[in-house]
Formats: sequence, structure tokens, C-alpha cells
Amino acid sequence: MDIFKRLRTQPEYIRRIILWGTVIVLGLILGVWWIKRFSQRLENFSQKGFVEQLKIPDFREELKKNNQTSSLEHWWGEEEILQGLKKILEQITEQE
Repeated sequence: MDIFKRLRTQPEYIRRIILWGTVIVLGLILGVWWIKRFSQRLENFSQKGFVEQLKIPDFREELKKNNQTSSLEHWWGEEEILQGLKKILEQITEQE
């Protein structure tokens, strides 16, 4: 308690220096602790387990199951695609 009484009697600029010095020291201690913990977590990180926990579906397998060769054929049949291409070619040749 005697420390706080001595601190109160000090001029304001000294109290600010002590305050900011304490904040900087605590910040450095917490920063070093955080870096050590982060490096430990990276060493123990298992990528396979992480991906399995996310449960991301594999779309390549889904496409193989559905036998979808292209996204256009999925939305339109082959005949519609060919007819659309023929119309586009006709429009191009008419413009020339």
C-alpha cells in the first residue's frame, strides 16, 4: 500500500511513464505467450482431421454419379444447344 501512496505523490508525467511502461511490458508478455501458443497449435495441427470435421462434399464424385458431362447439357439437351448455335451462326452470317 505504501507503493500506491508514493505513486500518488509523484508528478503526473512520472505516473504516465510508469503506466505506459507497465502496459508495454504486459503487452510484450502477452504477445510472446500468444506466439508460443500459436506455434504449438500449428505443430499439432492435423490437416486430414480438419478437412474431415468440415464435412465438405466432393463435387467431383457427385458429377460422376450423375453422369453430367457439361453444365450446358445439364440445363439444356444436346438438340437445344445445337439449335442455339445454328441460330447464332445464321445471325452472324446475315450481319456480314
